[in-house]
Amino acid sequence: MGNRNKIFFRLLSWILILVIIASLELILRLFSYGTDMHLFVAPESEAKENYLKLNPHVGEKYFTRFEATTGTNDMFLRQKPKNGFRIFLLGSSTLYGYPYDTNLMASRILHKRLEDAFPARHIEVVNTSITAINSITLKDFMNQVLKYEPDAILIYAGHNEYYGAFGVGSNETMSKSPLITSAHLKLMNLRIYQLMRSAVGGISKGLTKGSEISEEKGTLMKKIVKDKDIVYQGEKYDVGLEQYRNNLSYMVKKATNQKVPVFISDLVSNIKDLPPFGDVEEEDLSAGKAYQEAIDALVRGDTLGAKSMFYRAKDLDPIRFRASEEISEVIYLLAEESNATLIPAREWFSNNSQGGLIGNNLLTEHVHPNIDGQFVLADAFYSSIVSSGLIESESDPNNIRGKDYYRQNWAYTALDSLVGVYKIEHLKSYWPFTSLNSEITFRDTFQTSGFVDSLAFSLLFNPNGSIRSLHSQLAEHLEDNDELELALDEYEALIGINPYHSDYYNRAANCLLKMNDLYAAEACLRKSVQYGENLFAYSLLGELETIKRNYKGAVNLYNDALSLKDFKKPEDEEQRSLIKAVERKLANVEIQAARPMDSREFDYLKYIPRNIEPLYAQAILFSDTDLDSAMHYFLSCLTVNDCPLVNFRIGDILYQKQDLTALPFYDKAYAGFAKHPDFLVRYCVTNLYSQNIPKAKAIFQELSEIAPKHPNLPSLKEALGL
Repeated sequence: MGNRNKIFFRLLSWILILVIIASLELILRLFSYGTDMHLFVAPESEAKENYLKLNPHVGEKYFTRFEATTGTNDMFLRQKPKNGFRIFLLGSSTLYGYPYDTNLMASRILHKRLEDAFPARHIEVVNTSITAINSITLKDFMNQVLKYEPDAILIYAGHNEYYGAFGVGSNETMSKSPLITSAHLKLMNLRIYQLMRSAVGGISKGLTKGSEISEEKGTLMKKIVKDKDIVYQGEKYDVGLEQYRNNLSYMVKKATNQKVPVFISDLVSNIKDLPPFGDVEEEDLSAGKAYQEAIDALVRGDTLGAKSMFYRAKDLDPIRFRASEEISEVIYLLAEESNATLIPAREWFSNNSQGGLIGNNLLTEHVHPNIDGQFVLADAFYSSIVSSGLIESESDPNNIRGKDYYRQNWAYTALDSLVGVYKIEHLKSYWPFTSLNSEITFRDTFQTSGFVDSLAFSLLFNPNGSIRSLHSQLAEHLEDNDELELALDEYEALIGINPYHSDYYNRAANCLLKMNDLYAAEACLRKSVQYGENLFAYSLLGELETIKRNYKGAVNLYNDALSLKDFKKPEDEEQRSLIKAVERKLANVEIQAARPMDSREFDYLKYIPRNIEPLYAQAILFSDTDLDSAMHYFLSCLTVNDCPLVNFRIGDILYQKQDLTALPFYDKAYAGFAKHPDFLVRYCVTNLYSQNIPKAKAIFQELSEIAPKHPNLPSLKEALGL
């Protein structure tokens, strides 16, 4: 009986302890203590309640001695659509796009290219990368990523294996045991464990005040390194390599067990233009000697010999910020054994480098691509994904464009470029690019010249500053000075940085309307309401539909705007004025909607986008006398601005020539001219003669509804056999 009582009371004690722990955990959560460590969380805005985003605080799980690094602002739908294609990217600073902001991440470029190529699919490219992490963190991400129905997972990782959080040579570590590290990461999801960690950390900081590594001057790259000499194929080198092999194998196996395709990219390093960071005394392990031999071979014209020695020098470099070839071998072998798809990124970079020697032509320093390099990396990703046949959809050949098109038309400005340059120059002011005791930095000596230059440089003095605020400040300055095209570039860069923020689309649309580009403005406004219904966007969309004589559509949009009025909250003066303006517009458009369609000039024709004004004026000069010359200028307009107005004009010229190739131009013009009776007549006829009878009948029906007394209706009706 005694033994039974002992067992009972021991069991009861354990239950009581668990109840106390659970109660404390619940209390801490109720009082919002600690951090939600889930990889994905709900956005703060109620307007985005259908989305999930990368948790901006998830980095706190992996950093205790240094300020946690943050990830991207990528979002995806909670409920994956039936036509959805969702790919998650796992990696670190290279995937994050360092030293640039998120508008220049290779994943953003990949997203846009896949969207353009497969318009029938809802493409989601979710970049989970965080700077200064390695495969330990990515392994921890894996289970959460797999919960959200990925169609594929893409991994680009390996450079940070030794110095990233929990790496064998990192100051951001806690145990040499993978089991203890794994247990720690799981426990970090509990608020009570976070409380204990904070308490221990606070005591530790108190005892070591003034000697904390995190308080030292320098970059994270300098401060995170504990072991500055990880000798090639030495003990710590082998530990890091085995860690990488085990974690990557776990991730691939976990995904393939759930039938999720995996793409693994090999890694790109600056081999030609970056001497080894460090060296060792042993001559046969000397990175410096190998690098000099590579330079000598290059001078002799022996490119292949130089390439071999450049890679040898990289591998022998004991300061391991560049992945060795043995890490690459892990990638190649795993891809072969697991049926994962290998992305040969290095080959793409080599093919874009003279002599196949990757250097400063595509990289900013040791591993991070410059702007050209970001487009090459995106090209490698895109080609592998498309070639795999994983996206089961017809691609649109009209929208498939090469790397150079996106490079020339991408949403970034000189401000982005300068910020990237200055970040790199600042990074290179510190170890390992200079000596450990170097005192003078780039920030101390550089002199700015000009407004944009000063804005970009200011970020180095303001660690909490944001390039978004700088783009916004610059855009407003340019807009105030009527430099609308340049202002628009800044707004488009803001959209590229955060494509889920309604206000950026509204500001771009407002700028586009000043430039008479109604079609592009409408696209921005519709994106705006996609990420948050708002009075401003609905009001302007109503105006645009009025210009297109779509009065019923305008009424609906004005009503949508007024439905957002919050009667419980006091309105500011700006909102009151906007609401009154919408009410007036609604009353006017309701009157217009009740009237029959008149034959006055179609208002949409009066708005000539500013960026094609000279070319358009030349085309109009020839439109009555020389159709071929007019066509030449209109086609030139089209290369600048592929808008409904220009497509309408080209379609009309081809129609006059009885050329049925007018049809694709009329298809594009329809968005702006769907309520233009004469356009609908020509559009109907073109479809009729192209043998697209169902489409011709549908257009005839639209014409009958908006212009029931149009003189061409009887002949069309007869031709269609109605």
